[in-house]
Amino acid sequence: MGGSDVNPLIRNLINALGYTSFAAGALEIALDEPLRWDWAFAIDLSNRPTLETWIMTVLAVILTTVHTQDMEDQEGDALRGRRSLPLEIGDGPSRWVTTMFMLFWGVFCPLLWRCGWVGYVSSITLAYTVALRSPLFRTVEADKTTFKIWNLWVVCLYTLPLISKY
Repeated sequence: MGGSDVNPLIRNLINALGYTSFAAGALEIALDEPLRWDWAFAIDLSNRPTLETWIMTVLAVILTTVHTQDMEDQEGDALRGRRSLPLEIGDGPSRWVTTMFMLFWGVFCPLLWRCGWVGYVSSITLAYTVALRSPLFRTVEADKTTFKIWNLWVVCLYTLPLISKY
């Protein structure tokens, strides 16, 4: 189909929808809450966020940071004709987009769940590691390591609702 090859935003959106689809069922079971897709989920942050709010937050996180995976294979993507973010806006700007969003999401996500220190330390440490590595370490091997750390951070994000309960 090639949808992920034609536009970097479509590529990131497809990835974000995939990640959140896989996680939605597991989060629903872990939080013991059914999904309720109505407007109330978007505006009711008076107490703990709803599962729907969290799924939409994770979607936004993935949408704005998943291009970290594209840093290591820019040469291959160019040969294939894939229009990834680094190829569309440049290597340096893509790395700074990653850095800015990682700095934001690393704090926002545990703040949203009102986590204790474990949630903040784990999220901020991993997110800020990706944020610093992205513009500073630009080899293929370094980019592979940065993407592995990004994946570990995403796993950490999935634990925040559980951490906030205890």
